[in-house]
Amino acid sequence: PKEEKDSLYTSALRNLIAEHKDNPYSARVTFDLVNYYKKNGGDRWNANQDDATSSFLRTAHTLANECLKRFPKAIWAKNLRPIIQDIESKDLSATVETLISPETPMRAEINVRNIDETYIHVIPIPDAYFHATMWRMGDPEMDTVEDLKSRDILRTVKKQVRNTEDFRWHDKEVLLEGLPIGHYALVISEKSSLKSSKYVHVTNFHVNTMALIHRSAK
Repeated sequence: PKEEKDSLYTSALRNLIAEHKDNPYSARVTFDLVNYYKKNGGDRWNANQDDATSSFLRTAHTLANECLKRFPKAIWAKNLRPIIQDIESKDLSATVETLISPETPMRAEINVRNIDETYIHVIPIPDAYFHATMWRMGDPEMDTVEDLKSRDILRTVKKQVRNTEDFRWHDKEVLLEGLPIGHYALVISEKSSLKSSKYVHVTNFHVNTMALIHRSAK
C-alpha cells in the first residue's frame, strides 16, 4: 500500500538525519523530507482529512527551521528558506454572488491562509464611477483597489477564521445584511483599516431587481 511505502520512506530519511545529525550533508536529506511533507500535506483544511496528513505542513516547517539553525551556511539548508517562506505566506480572498436581490441577506465565502482575523468591508460604488472605470465581474485593477481605500465604507464585519497554525487555507461562510439597489465592492483585509492593510482582496457585485428575475428563471 502507498501509506506503508511512504512510512518506510520517511522513516529511512529520518534515520539518516539522526545518524548524521552533525554532518552538514544531512541537510540534503532534510530537504527531501521537507519536500515530501509539503507536497503531501494539502494546502486546504478539510474536516474529513486524515489526522496524520493534517500536520504535514507543520512538520515540514519545523524540520526546515531546525535544519537552518544547525547548518545556516549549508547550501541545502539555504535552499529550505524559500520553502519556509512559501509555507508561512499569508493570503486571503472572498467570493460573493455577482447579482443580489435588494435588501436580501447575502452570503460571502472568505478564504484565509495564515491570518487569524479578517475584516469584510462593503463599499458603495457610484454609477458614474463604476461605468467610467469599466468594472467587470471579478477583481478590479490595483489602481482601483487603491482608490477604494479612500472611499467611504458602508459597513464592516469582523470575522475570526479557524486557524490552528497548520499553514493551510481555511474557509468560512459569512452572512451579511441586505443592501439597497446599487453597485458595491466587497473588500476583505487583515486589518480594520484598509489603508494600513497589506493583504487586501476585492470583488464587486450588484444589487438590483434583475436578481429576482434571474432566480425565477432557473
